[in-house]
Amino acid sequence: MARLGPKVTNLTELMTKVNAMLPYEEFTSQKKLEDSYILGYYCQRQVFIEEKNQRIAENQKKKLEKINEGENEHE
Repeated sequence: MARLGPKVTNLTELMTKVNAMLPYEEFTSQKKLEDSYILGYYCQRQVFIEEKNQRIAENQKKKLEKINEGENEHE
């Protein structure tokens, strides 16, 4: 997590909120997870992946715009 730098704060806060929603007894339970819980986990994980990919695409677009602006100044 240290490699994430400042981003780790938001991630840590989100993980803390999720953990706080689970009763201690369920958090430490040895019972098998229900299918709906597992499905929810993967759905939420996909949302995070899509948000990350969107941020990457936006950053790449901004970089290309800056490069294009620099090229246009030299013409």
